[in-house]
Amino acid sequence: MPILRGQTCNDLRGHSGAAIRIVINLEGEVLSFRIERSSGFRTLDDEALSLLTRAQPLSKP
Repeated sequence: MPILRGQTCNDLRGHSGAAIRIVINLEGEVLSFRIERSSGFRTLDDEALSLLTRAQPLSKP
């Protein structure tokens, strides 16, 4: 999997983001998450997972 180093948004044109499976409880707490489909860039995938950790608790479903 390639790693982003000094690439711009234009370099990523045509690439889709990561698909992430998230399990939350009724209080909006993230119980588990994992990448279902990689973006193809380790840095973007890692940041997508890190974002979930920082965003907790999520809004109640």
